[in-house]
Amino acid sequence: MHKPIVRRVGLVVLIAGGIGLVAILGAILLPMEASETGARAVRSARAELGASFHYHLDGLSVFWKSGVKHVEATVAAWNGIAVIDLPVAWDE
Repeated sequence: MHKPIVRRVGLVVLIAGGIGLVAILGAILLPMEASETGARAVRSARAELGASFHYHLDGLSVFWKSGVKHVEATVAAWNGIAVIDLPVAWDE
């Protein structure tokens, strides 16, 4: 007769596999969230400063407080004359 799978594989291996699966899913899903949120931050900065600048997302923070999603970002904007670090924030 076969032993139960938990005894054969071991509880530690099953737990480690579960943690690994969560880490992999987080690594896949987080960049998708960040890419859309980051693109929104750059769009917001572009709307404020105009098309004469180049833009780069420098920092992005997303957190929840009291059930509300808060987003804070820093967008670097530059042209031939100036470099500007523009803070952008919104609630969803």
